[in-house]
Amino acid sequence: AKLAKGKKTVTAFLDGDRGGKLLLMEISGELGNSLTHVAFAPTSREVEHLEMKVVTKSLAQKETAGKVVARIQKEIKIDDDRSVGRGREALETPEEIKAWAGMLEGLKRNQAIIVNEDGTGSDPIGAKDLKETLADTTGAQGLVFAGKVTARIFDYASGAGIENVLGTSVGTVTRKGGVQAYSTENL
Repeated sequence: AKLAKGKKTVTAFLDGDRGGKLLLMEISGELGNSLTHVAFAPTSREVEHLEMKVVTKSLAQKETAGKVVARIQKEIKIDDDRSVGRGREALETPEEIKAWAGMLEGLKRNQAIIVNEDGTGSDPIGAKDLKETLADTTGAQGLVFAGKVTARIFDYASGAGIENVLGTSVGTVTRKGGVQAYSTENL
């Protein structure tokens, strides 16, 4: 990134594997419009192990950075969705968690209920008090949240040792920090 500052054209030459794609996303975020072209090593090969002839051929096939970044973002999203069950095969919600859906009834938006080890629910907790209440909670098996499960909810649940969260909807990430999120949309 430091070398690219002040240059009119910058070509990134990356490994031809998933790591190369992820590195491209990081580089494009740092360089922005400074990154003009992208070239990849042949599929599943690393740049440092290529012969000069292959390097020259790969660089000759460089593409415009904007097009490549858009294509790779789409590929990574599809790969990530499949890895957590949102691609072709749906992630099966355990029966125990499906039973928690009844706890959502009567909850106001962004309120939560902590599911205790015995399966009973706590009193409704407002969004403002959720972080403190979860920090003081021990032995909870889940969290039912009347709203979209976001990174903040994952962090709160993870800090409390909760492994499963049921929300009315889930963002693009369905697993983070040892916490699996389920949506009532998928029950």
